[in-house]
Amino acid sequence: RPAACAVTAFPNVEGAIDQRVSDGSCTISKATIRAKLTIHFPRWVEPRRVPARLLAWWRDVVEFIRDHEAGHVVISRDHVDRLNKRLVGEDCDDADAIIGTWAKELSSAHEEYDRQEYAEPWPVPPGGY
Repeated sequence: RPAACAVTAFPNVEGAIDQRVSDGSCTISKATIRAKLTIHFPRWVEPRRVPARLLAWWRDVVEFIRDHEAGHVVISRDHVDRLNKRLVGEDCDDADAIIGTWAKELSSAHEEYDRQEYAEPWPVPPGGY
């Protein structure tokens, strides 16, 4: 079963959180955390020439994987938007705990998505392969 991998990075988290300090207290005034998403897909390397029906199956598999990984992208973007909203107005000292809880929720959302998606049947390979 060929697979792909979605890698999510969160560059410059500290620089994406603006703080408001007033009367000895600190609150988060703005959060613009962004996700950098990279998806690694399988690719056909050998043999160069294959029967048309096998190539058609491979294209179906890549499309299936592409659609699955697109779901992970949607989940990540949605959760990043929620994190940015959740941080605004919170005490600066609570940011790490909020982000830690959020990271666990994000991971759980990806795991649940995979559980549901893995129940879906893959494209059936042509006979003889």
